[in-house]
Order: sequence, then C-alpha cells, then structure tokens
Amino acid sequence: MLSPSFNNKDRIIETSSINETLFANNEKQPVLVHTEKPKKQYVLNGFGGFSSHLPTIQHSFNPEPAAYTKLREKRRLAIKKSFLHGWNGYKKYAFGHDELTPLSNGTNDPFGGWGATLVDSLSTLLVMDLESEFNAAMRLVHRINFKVNDDVSVFESIIRYLGGLLSAYDLSERKYRPLMVQAEKLAIALLPAFDTPSGLPAHYWNPAK
Repeated sequence: MLSPSFNNKDRIIETSSINETLFANNEKQPVLVHTEKPKKQYVLNGFGGFSSHLPTIQHSFNPEPAAYTKLREKRRLAIKKSFLHGWNGYKKYAFGHDELTPLSNGTNDPFGGWGATLVDSLSTLLVMDLESEFNAAMRLVHRINFKVNDDVSVFESIIRYLGGLLSAYDLSERKYRPLMVQAEKLAIALLPAFDTPSGLPAHYWNPAK
C-alpha cells in the first residue's frame, strides 16, 4: 500500500497561517511580579514540592590500611609541592597579571589584566590550606577594577573571574565578603553583553562602555 503524498510547501503555508493567527492581535501578556524572597532549596531535597530521587554521591569507605595512608599522604604533599612551585614563580614574576610566561619570566594579560591566574587559584589555595598565600592574593583581589577600557572575552571572564570569586567565597564558608562584592561588580559590568537580539551574549565586551 502506497503512503499518501506529502507536500512540504503545504505544511509551511499551514504553519505560517497558524502563526499569523496567533500573533495577529499583538496582545500584551500580563507580567507576573514575585515579591517574596526565594527560599533556599537543595538539589537532593527536590524543587517546588517534588522530591528528588537522586542518590547521595558520598561513598562510605572502609578503614584505610596504614600503608595506603602513608602513600596517599606522600602523593598529597607531592601535588602541593608542585602547585607551590608554579605559584611561587607566578608570585615572584607576574603577581597580579593574568599569566606568567615561564621561559622569559615575563607577563601576559590576555584576559583583561585583572589577574586571571590569581583569581583562578583562590579556590586551590583554600583547598590546600595555604592561608598566608590566600591572604596575599586577597589583598590584590580588593584592588581589581573591572572597568577596563578594552575588549575582554565574556566566556573567559565568567569561568575564570566570576567562577573563581564565587567558588572561593563558597569554599571559605562565605567569610570573605569582598569576594562576593567583586563578583557582583564583574557581573554588572558584563551584563550589557547579554543585551543582544538573540539573547546570547557577545563574544567580547568592553566593560568601560
């Protein structure tokens, strides 16, 4: 049995007619304004009254053998030493800049010159319990001015700076208010980059505009 013929052109005309009918009146839709403060919700507790079926991801480990504890501690110290080697080089030759150029001990600022490596490293400094290094970095975080008159990558600014500031704020148990203050300043500076016909952000944006 042969299938009935189907004309794509007819379908396009039908769809266009439906769209024209729907939007012919150009009626304004009511705007709903919510004044209540949103409640803090947790993924594992579900949202909007719907309970989550997601299992917890924490694994209950058995007691660790002494030999493995010794090996793990050795590995942990090796990783920390490796990080400090890179961090101390950055701090000595390029502190406050985006990047250290290791062969020449010079600097490079492709991400607005706000100290991408410094902000990117804040969460690592906290995880590794390097309090003095974190405090030294925070002294520069206070002074970052996001109103630079230059085109910056919106994507890089969000993942490196905004992500770095917010993750450090959370990992520090929200003790360092300046991290949130700076994150808010950056978000406000980048917000106009999202004001596009498509709603998708521009690739680059000049925060000084």
